[in-house]
Amino acid sequence: MRINTRALSALLTAALVAGAVAPAMADQADALRAAQLQQPNIEVNAEAAQQASADLQAAPIHTPADIVAYASVHPTDSPLLALSPLDRQVFLDSLRYNASGVTSFRYDVLEHLTPSQAHEVLALIGQQSFTSQLNLKAASPTDQRIMKFRPSLIPLKGYLCEGRGTCTVAEHNACAGTC
Repeated sequence: MRINTRALSALLTAALVAGAVAPAMADQADALRAAQLQQPNIEVNAEAAQQASADLQAAPIHTPADIVAYASVHPTDSPLLALSPLDRQVFLDSLRYNASGVTSFRYDVLEHLTPSQAHEVLALIGQQSFTSQLNLKAASPTDQRIMKFRPSLIPLKGYLCEGRGTCTVAEHNACAGTC
């Protein structure tokens, strides 16, 4: 059965005005109206989801063991070397994982890098789409393109993955869609 959301919204709004809807239903009506105003382009979201999935699959780091393996293969040419030793440790220690890969990470330690450097670091964990959300200065044309990119699926800034599907407020962290 298909629900006519406009008719339902109008009915809920009329009932709310008449005082016949409980506050919880009023919240649902507000959420329904907000969803109607933000009708997502399904094709764009599917494309973004495919890109996010490809980014995750191409990432070399999905588990703590992958960090060790990656470091042994790339001891002198890793994008992680752009970070200071302390920032690198803070970043790596902040990574949280589930079966899909990295679910959250600390982003503030990346904010002194160039956009290209931050993009390369985040690509290691499949989260390069987050680069444009950082407060970085773009000097080169490549950096400018990176910073202008606004994907529709990005990790939530200011949140940490606490468990499957549960992002909680956490300053300087980002909760990925894999949470």
